[in-house]
Amino acid sequence: MGIKRTFYLGLMILFSACATYNSSVSKNPAESTQNKSQYPASVEKAKSLFQQGRYSEAIVQYRKLLLKSKDKSVVEMAQYQLAYTLAFYKNPKRDCQDALNEFQLFLKRYPESVRRDEAANWVYLLNQYLSKKSENERLRDDIKKLVDIDIEAEQKQNQLR
Repeated sequence: MGIKRTFYLGLMILFSACATYNSSVSKNPAESTQNKSQYPASVEKAKSLFQQGRYSEAIVQYRKLLLKSKDKSVVEMAQYQLAYTLAFYKNPKRDCQDALNEFQLFLKRYPESVRRDEAANWVYLLNQYLSKKSENERLRDDIKKLVDIDIEAEQKQNQLR
């Protein structure tokens, strides 16, 4: 039972971090005005897709920005937002392993970024989550094997009667 609690605690930490963190996809009008002047229309399109809950399309847009943009600040922002969108709690197709890889890539490429600590926190949380998920799957397999052994033993016992 302790493992199950730990797993769910890890999930709660991960999802609460997702829910409370407000990334650069801000609802603050002053901040979005600043971003509009700083970033090209393709960035605004990606942010808009994210805000509309069209996460798969936002991911595609952020990946395009990573490949096509020559502006380092745009690429840095796109890398972070890509990872964030992949892990976002409302994204029904979230991919924690892919998000972890993208956050690790972000840390490698942008060690001096102002978002370094946030990305490092995500790496930690995603590692914890994936570790607990793997452990949970292993325990589920072990339980299934034990149930099968118990059923087999009961059948043998019934045959001996």
